[in-house]
Amino acid sequence: MVNDFFNIYLEPKNEELRDLWEDSIFIFDTSVLLDFYYLPKKLRSEIFEQTLRPIKERIWVPQQVMFEFLKNKESKIKEPIERKYNDSLKTHIAPIPKNIKEIEKSLQEFKNLTKKSDSHPYIENNINELFWNKFIAFRDEFKNYERNIELEFTKRENEILTISENDDILEFITSNLTIGNAFTFDEIMGIVKEGEIRYRNEIPPGYKDAKDKIGTQKYGDLIVWEQILLHAREQKKSVIFILNDVKIDWCYTYTHQREKRISRPREELIKEFHDVTNSRFWMYTLNQFLYNYKNIFDTSLDQNVIDEAVLMIKDNQPKLELELDTGSTREAEDFVKDNIPNIGKVMSIKHTRDMKKIKYKTEIIGEDGILKIYGGLTSGYAGGGPNGFIRVLTLLGINEEIATKYVKGNHEKIYSFEIPFDQYSKQPFNYSTNNCPICGNYNWNGVMCMSCGSMCDD
Repeated sequence: MVNDFFNIYLEPKNEELRDLWEDSIFIFDTSVLLDFYYLPKKLRSEIFEQTLRPIKERIWVPQQVMFEFLKNKESKIKEPIERKYNDSLKTHIAPIPKNIKEIEKSLQEFKNLTKKSDSHPYIENNINELFWNKFIAFRDEFKNYERNIELEFTKRENEILTISENDDILEFITSNLTIGNAFTFDEIMGIVKEGEIRYRNEIPPGYKDAKDKIGTQKYGDLIVWEQILLHAREQKKSVIFILNDVKIDWCYTYTHQREKRISRPREELIKEFHDVTNSRFWMYTLNQFLYNYKNIFDTSLDQNVIDEAVLMIKDNQPKLELELDTGSTREAEDFVKDNIPNIGKVMSIKHTRDMKKIKYKTEIIGEDGILKIYGGLTSGYAGGGPNGFIRVLTLLGINEEIATKYVKGNHEKIYSFEIPFDQYSKQPFNYSTNNCPICGNYNWNGVMCMSCGSMCDD
């Protein structure tokens, strides 16, 4: 009996796994349905035809998932235009004309400076002219290159926008899958009341949305969960839930080759589902679903197709950015503890001070996202001050002695530095330069001005 009781919390394996897959309802979260827009039409069509269509009678879409899908699909379709195309132009191409003008100005000044044979410095004019002609040819050719890039990007953007006119993803969902009924407003208000208690006590799912969303939107995950419970109880079936927006208020995760995977659902969800339905609840990411599907149902879907889909979805995901503005070091520590799994392996920490506003910002930069902490984390005006920042660094695995060296160094207050995690034992400080608050020269490294010698003493 004890084994049977605990068995619902353990990952199903072998025959148990096959039995679960062959009899469960499959439910896809909004995050998965929207991520299909990141895939080329041919690739997603192959996945639809070889995995979803054969089990379409067992796929069920909660009304709340469909509502969120319809609400967000237009912005999802347009997202690559802004992040992949417009950002590329702004970051890589747009600055070049200004740089070319600066180079042109410098070359012209150098030509004028060195053209007189009766004064120093002097060089033969043909050297300058030969290079000048090549530079002008490059300048003019770049204008053609810039126009061609913009034309190509416009073509790609138009191709993306045509999805809105011929939306094969929406067509597949509405033509092949069963969509659940909506809750009434009174039912939703009942969920809101329940959510207040659950979220205060961090009972999953959805409590991570409490700070970021307003109104009933913050209870969207909980509404999805309640609809899943109701449908599974009516059908007397187990559920396999597939989602890509993996957070601690749904499941536990691990990282494999920079890909976040689900290890298991939260225990509270497993128990609640079992108590309500007397059945099992399990979760996968899309990649895990496709991998298991191929092995269990022996589909002809090529592993390369799965790998390509996962890679494209991952490459197109916007980098997660979570922000906290606080004067409490304790709150900052809790923020880091709760969210560090979401940003992946920590690559570096960047700490800066706004000299005009006397404002601090600490960025913990991971492979998959960034945690931004504003306020008094290291200011000394609130919470634990610099010692609080030392505690945060030790939370991330840095030796306390090294953390103290970074934060305090040879001076009690260090205001601008970056910690590259792969070099933190080799390079103690990497100061950034700002305008000196005393003399105004751009020679202040956060501790000392290299122009007037002023030291930070606040």
